[in-house]
Amino acid sequence: MNNKKSIGVLNTLIQTNTDRINRHTNAANETSDESLKKLFAEFVDTSKKCKQELSHEVISLGGTPRFKDTITSNAFIRAWIDVEAALGSKDNNPLFSCSEHGEALVKGNYQKALADSIKRFSPKQRMMVEKQMAMLDTDQVNVKTMREKLV
Repeated sequence: MNNKKSIGVLNTLIQTNTDRINRHTNAANETSDESLKKLFAEFVDTSKKCKQELSHEVISLGGTPRFKDTITSNAFIRAWIDVEAALGSKDNNPLFSCSEHGEALVKGNYQKALADSIKRFSPKQRMMVEKQMAMLDTDQVNVKTMREKLV
């Protein structure tokens, strides 16, 4: 196991969760629906927990947690809503589409991290990433369930 490579992959997951936190914080600000605000807040909490675990692991490996606090997610969400409206989307809440797209990206990053995990992660690190992916999968199911209820 190469600590430098492990740190790099873990930092990618830290960035993934930072982006997810920003995306769902901004999505919550774009809706007046309290059930959606609550759902997005739960997603933020999940990613904060993941980010904290990942950061702790990077530090334990002798690295520095690295991420950029992106501010583009609010503009992205606003643009997504505008495009959906222009296309005459029948979706009553384009935030669902944006959220589902973002969740697919998150899942892809976690799957990629796990694909080469034997070379990059200790068994403990792999277990941590698998546990986080399971939590994120649950969130993905919850957004689909909420969409079915509200749309």
